[in-house]
Amino acid sequence: MSKVWDELEGPTVNPTMLREALLKSRDKGAVWDTANYSIVDRVISIDRAVWIVQPLRR
Repeated sequence: MSKVWDELEGPTVNPTMLREALLKSRDKGAVWDTANYSIVDRVISIDRAVWIVQPLRR
């Protein structure tokens, strides 16, 4: 699970790599709310490479 949290470090995230980390942790016994998968899948449908998770500060 800690790898998944590491993937969420911002300000940008690669949602495809995040999805892979979620699936790997699930295979090892981690339990994630199904909403997490829906959110990540939606982000991937918009942009597979970049997800801005923290707004840039000016």
